[in-house]
Amino acid sequence: MKKQLRSLGNSLVGTLPTSLLRMFFKAFETRQELAEAAGFHVLPRRSDSAVMRIEEIDFAALARPRALPGIDLRVNAALELLTRLKPFAAELDVIPYEPSTSAPFWFTPEFLTSFPDYDTAVLYSLLRYLKPKRYVEVGCGYSSIVSNFALQRNQHDGASCDAVYADPEPRLPMDKVLNGARLILKRVQDVPLDTFKALQSGMFSSSTQVTCSKSRAMSNRKLFAFCPLSRRACGSIFTMCSRPTIIRRNGFANPCGSGRMSNTHWNVC
Repeated sequence: MKKQLRSLGNSLVGTLPTSLLRMFFKAFETRQELAEAAGFHVLPRRSDSAVMRIEEIDFAALARPRALPGIDLRVNAALELLTRLKPFAAELDVIPYEPSTSAPFWFTPEFLTSFPDYDTAVLYSLLRYLKPKRYVEVGCGYSSIVSNFALQRNQHDGASCDAVYADPEPRLPMDKVLNGARLILKRVQDVPLDTFKALQSGMFSSSTQVTCSKSRAMSNRKLFAFCPLSRRACGSIFTMCSRPTIIRRNGFANPCGSGRMSNTHWNVC
């Protein structure tokens, strides 16, 4: 019903004259607090805006496979890694798609919409294979269930991990999700740098945030502040714009492989 009402509302708005729409949005532009209260940011269409114009986006070109010159995808190394990850992915066969009191979690429709089962397999298998000493997840939700489950399995195998989860407004009640991990209820740009200065070999950092022009944006903080701090963190993994990036001793390194999965891109080494 909610979806139908929204569709009807969109259709009705589409019939309004452009002049009336412009006046309506102009009110939101000049009274930003009104837009904020409604949960929106309304920006004017300007030539110096960081927001792209729809007519300038070549959607057909974006949909076509394209070469990435200068990037060695190292496909053979990626395929070899998949072979190593496969045994760990099989551990998820016990996770049901229906509610179960005997399972650690199950794939609800909401879960699969937010974090599909194949993304679950990649994250879980990487953590089980790498057995990181430190793990930082920025933005908490269904992926936190998966990562914490993997880290607990590692703990049972004798590979402990200092896990940190940061999110000012977690999507799920983290007190019921996390076990043996620290939760920081702050935006990543407000998380103390000491959290990342301790990075070393065996650290795994994960999030899916979009880099944007905001000076204190979450992903910008990671890219320009945290990544330089992690130059010592050989084997560290940061993910931004849903594209995990490998960090090595000499800074950024080419990923070993890449695979498109739904709306998520994974580059793994």
